[in-house]
Amino acid sequence: MNFEQVTLPFLVLHGEEDKVTDPEVSKALYERASSVDKTMKLYPGMWHGLTAGEPDENIELVFGDIISWLDKRATGKEHIESFLPIPTYKKINLDEFQGGRARASL
Repeated sequence: MNFEQVTLPFLVLHGEEDKVTDPEVSKALYERASSVDKTMKLYPGMWHGLTAGEPDENIELVFGDIISWLDKRATGKEHIESFLPIPTYKKINLDEFQGGRARASL
């Protein structure tokens, strides 16, 4: 597997008692990915369906972790600009991008 090619920010969530997919694969992705911004969260006692089939309090915990992760990355102009993958173009005017009128010039 080419985990080293993963460079975008990511969040891995995995139940430690998952019998469908091996948590060790998620651990390998987290450890080997080249991403600077990566987060891994293992849930003790939880299975494969983290957002379905678990008790309500577990599902709320998982969704809370997802929302928290997204919130931290969705605030702050500088943080958003650092993830715009446009190496061959001049920097996008972030205000235009957020307004739905993204334009890049050569």
